[in-house]
Amino acid sequence: MEVATRLGPLGTRDLLEVTAWEEGRSISVAHRGATRGVGMISLADDEGGCRVTWSERLTFPWWLGGRTGASLAKPVLAAVMRGNLARLEDLVSSP
Repeated sequence: MEVATRLGPLGTRDLLEVTAWEEGRSISVAHRGATRGVGMISLADDEGGCRVTWSERLTFPWWLGGRTGASLAKPVLAAVMRGNLARLEDLVSSP
């Protein structure tokens, strides 16, 4: 699938390939566009609720700063992921 990815003024089209699927438990993807790497979203029972874990290992192309860009972006991307997960929690928790 093709996904529009933006971080501030920077944007790209990310090509994702589903590499594993465990119904009701997890999905793994490979990033095949300009940004390369792997990601996984997993679900686990957690004290009467559900814990969602989102992890990714990415490499950036030269025009996004390569390794230096990835190092600088790491805390920003972590904050973005936390925000995305918080919005997901609000969405699924709403009546």
